[in-house]
Parts: sequence; C-alpha cells; structure tokens
Amino acid sequence: MIQKGANAQEIVYKQGGGYSFRFIDPNGNLLGIWGGWPKEDDDK
Repeated sequence: MIQKGANAQEIVYKQGGGYSFRFIDPNGNLLGIWGGWPKEDDDK
C-alpha cells in the first residue's frame, strides 16, 4: 500500500479491541483495518 502512495500508521493493539491500523489512500480517504480478537484476559 505504501508503495502505491498510501500513508499508513503503525499497527496498534488496544485492550478490548484487538489489532488495528489506519491509513489514508492516494485519493485522501481515511480508512481503518481491524483484525484479531482481544485476548480473554483483556476484560479483567
């Protein structure tokens, strides 16, 4: 994506939310990608 002109942020892990990152595509659209379920012990 970066080679095609997207501006990508770092992948982050948020408790209760899993892994995600956001990026701006070459047309200026802000998009988000989420993946991975939170760990069971995140709710504690």
